[in-house]
Amino acid sequence: HERTAFIDCVIPWLPPLKLTKQVQWFWCEHKYLARAEAYNHRTEHPAHSTRYADGLGVDPKSHRELLLIECNGGNIAEIVDHNLSDSLKLVENSVFALRQLLASWKACSFENASKLSILALHVIKNRMCLTETRISTDGKRWQVIELRNAVIPTSWDDIMLTVR
Repeated sequence: HERTAFIDCVIPWLPPLKLTKQVQWFWCEHKYLARAEAYNHRTEHPAHSTRYADGLGVDPKSHRELLLIECNGGNIAEIVDHNLSDSLKLVENSVFALRQLLASWKACSFENASKLSILALHVIKNRMCLTETRISTDGKRWQVIELRNAVIPTSWDDIMLTVR
């Protein structure tokens, strides 16, 4: 199954963040919260109004999304169309989450609003990429910026290199 490697190799790295009590985790086919809220206010729902995440990191107090996670492949063959579709899904839902966050801070200055961001983690086979979505400095566009990428250790030799 495509999520086996995700469950075995990625999920174990994230729950320690729960110890801070600043992130609550939801795994495997959890409805995107900000997207659902945005479409609840509309009378017409497009065909793809409901989407599901492979993982969500949520603020336990405000119930707002902080980290969106999608996983593709594991050790099976890469499906480029599925990867592109999930990349677009992450961008789209990051914007929904950021819009929800900005709407809750209506009195903040543009300078402070431009510092807010939503994180997304996209795992494709044995690589993961962390991105950040924020509003551009001119306020006219959304920016999606790659912050980090890494190879996921899947063998004992790779894991030993990670420990060092």
